[in-house]
Amino acid sequence: MRSLVWLLFLFALAVGAALFLADNTGLVTLFWPPYRLDVSANFAALALLVAFLVLHALLRGLSLLMGMPERARLWRRKHQERVQQQGLLDAMAHWTAGRYLRGRKAAENVVEQTQSLMRNEQALPQSVRTVALAHLLAAECAHALQDRPRRDEHAQAALDAVAGELAGAGDSVKRGAVRMRDAQEVRDGVQLRMARWAYEDRDAQAALRRVDELPQGVARRLAALRLRLRVTRMAGRPLAALETLRLLSKHRAFSDAATQVIVRGLVAEVLRDAHDQAQLLQAWESLEPAERDLPEAALQAGERMLALSDPIRASGGGEGDDDGDILQVLRWLEPVWEQLVRPAQPLSATASLSASSVVQGAAAASALRLRLVRLLERGFERVPPDAAWLGRIETAQMASPGDPLLQYLAGVACMHLSLWGKAQQLLKQSLMQLKDEELRRRAWVGLARLAEQRDDAPAALDAWRRAALG
Repeated sequence: MRSLVWLLFLFALAVGAALFLADNTGLVTLFWPPYRLDVSANFAALALLVAFLVLHALLRGLSLLMGMPERARLWRRKHQERVQQQGLLDAMAHWTAGRYLRGRKAAENVVEQTQSLMRNEQALPQSVRTVALAHLLAAECAHALQDRPRRDEHAQAALDAVAGELAGAGDSVKRGAVRMRDAQEVRDGVQLRMARWAYEDRDAQAALRRVDELPQGVARRLAALRLRLRVTRMAGRPLAALETLRLLSKHRAFSDAATQVIVRGLVAEVLRDAHDQAQLLQAWESLEPAERDLPEAALQAGERMLALSDPIRASGGGEGDDDGDILQVLRWLEPVWEQLVRPAQPLSATASLSASSVVQGAAAASALRLRLVRLLERGFERVPPDAAWLGRIETAQMASPGDPLLQYLAGVACMHLSLWGKAQQLLKQSLMQLKDEELRRRAWVGLARLAEQRDDAPAALDAWRRAALG
């Protein structure tokens, strides 16, 4: 369309010129004493047009000639920029391909070229970032080669390069806010990588120090939080790891199932690290309500409380405190009892789950119920069950009369309350279906003691023999 318009315009111009020039009888006279030159108006107009075009061409050529040094400088700068970019691409390609020696050499070549241009005052606007990123790539290759001295040298050089950009000569207005921001991003990236390297070196203290040195804004990023979680777990700080995991869960960094698995492990570590009852209570209070509602948390806290009170009880001191510890354990186990000892879910509730998930869930629940029964048995050995606990156990046992764990626990509770006949009946019933060897042995031990209580020596001997055989 544009070509057609130009063609029509040229035709109109040619027609107008032909009409104007054909009947133009004007005359142009030039006086240059003692000379006189008479030319037609058409020839004078054509001569002026030609003179203008020639003068324009001369001025244009002169301008191009004078601008050749500047164009040569711009060409050299573009060429240098292409060389630097190609060097960085080569270094990154070698690094990702596992050719670490070639990658480090390519990155070091980029550093040398860029620094040479900076010394000659031919630096590009992104020269500082180029040097820092080339140092970082060289450090990555050195880390892959287990060359820690050279890795640390390149990493420190990258930090020094961006530090000069952030706090060096020239005001921030001259450098520009964009360059300042880019330099900060490069610095943050180098610091994150240095912390990651320390973690991969299994140097817990150095990794913690690097993570703590991160700026506040960087430390809140997902990459930094994930790294902090790994570092704190490696350093044996489960409470700090748990706090980090809470932040990650708010950002949906893990799936719900993965978060629950990690939370259970960290909660167990926090409670397991308590060295006395006071520390255990403090660790329990540091947990969030949702974490304290986990069955694993209450079971771990109860097991740890009993383990800490065993030496005190064995030494014969702190009898009242021991009873208070057992009562605290029983209070922790009340919500666990409500969660674990309940009728089985209907089929419609598990219809959406896969068969493997249902099987794994049932196995996990069975293991937790076994831990609960063992823990309650240990607690009842020190403090007999009160009316509330006896009512809970009887209600659950009557709701599931064929459950061997509930039969065993009810028998233990009756035995500690001196209900010998009922205890013997329940323990014998539980032995028919109990699969856990330890509980079977303890059930036979209980029957042996009951037989001794009623002076039935043959029954007691047979029960002791079966307990020894397992």
